[in-house]
Amino acid sequence: MTPVVIDYDAVAFRAAAAAQKATIKVVHKETGREWEFDNRTALWGHYKTKSGGWIKKQKEKGIEYSPEDFIIEDVVTPEPLANAIQISKRIVERIVKGVGADSYYGYVGPDKCFRNDIATLLPYKGAREGVARPVHLLDVKSYLVKHHAGERVEGIETDDQMTIDTWDAYKRGLDLWGAAIDKDFKGYTGKWYNFVDDTKLIVGTELGELKRLPKKIDGHGRMFKYFQICYGDDVDYYFAACASEVPNGEVAAYNALQGAKTDKEAWERIVKHYKKLYPEPKVIRNWKDEEFEIDWLYVLQEITHMVHMQRWRGDCIDVKSTLDKLGVQYE
Repeated sequence: MTPVVIDYDAVAFRAAAAAQKATIKVVHKETGREWEFDNRTALWGHYKTKSGGWIKKQKEKGIEYSPEDFIIEDVVTPEPLANAIQISKRIVERIVKGVGADSYYGYVGPDKCFRNDIATLLPYKGAREGVARPVHLLDVKSYLVKHHAGERVEGIETDDQMTIDTWDAYKRGLDLWGAAIDKDFKGYTGKWYNFVDDTKLIVGTELGELKRLPKKIDGHGRMFKYFQICYGDDVDYYFAACASEVPNGEVAAYNALQGAKTDKEAWERIVKHYKKLYPEPKVIRNWKDEEFEIDWLYVLQEITHMVHMQRWRGDCIDVKSTLDKLGVQYE
């Protein structure tokens, strides 16, 4: 038998988003002038820098605007729910065919998980706050649960539960595919199928490798997870340098890990990287207006919690214990 476990959160989102037209109405606060754009990216470019898009083009013409000058309203025109449901059904059928599965099931996750509770540096997935969800999203999730062997998980994310399943299947020598689109899976043991770009990746228990491509850093195995620890995640909104004055892009994170041939060597480089980002303890104030002291180990532990997907319920990485076990010097 060849079953496949599916990330129904991703399926539902893509299906619901495809069954609606979403734009934004932008109103200039001072003049009341209005514009319509496909999305916020069209208005201001990358969500972190907000220095591109239409605003940049206006600046090139000598007209100065800033993101704070505008009121933004999401405008959504949905198609009938039946359209979104039909799209989700077709996606599931394509996944099953793509991996040659003879059975399938999937998971729907909660709105928030334990990472939201333990995040102190930045709000977990904070970049999504204020962004409207597709109109039919919840209804499509309910449809998948009811009609396509779906199950709701609580406390952890769909990603975690899928990793738990694929890890268990690996240990027992079972043939199980995981179907998702999140790049996080590249760092975890299992057979993974990206149902958007139709690619397959089998990740064992090896250390793995990193590759620097023209426009991104790619790889697999624990080295890819270590890369995420050294950089962060633009989508889930956590960053190694979130409270540092030291620049830290993806290339810098990639370079920090170069030469590592073992887990010990990788962790030695991770420690060195974080000590560079945080050479001295410092006091910060976060988005909840909480003031507290951090150092390199504090930030490293929190980012590791954000990165690591559970292989069993309650699975987490204690950084200090890991360093001690590997014999990494860090004092």
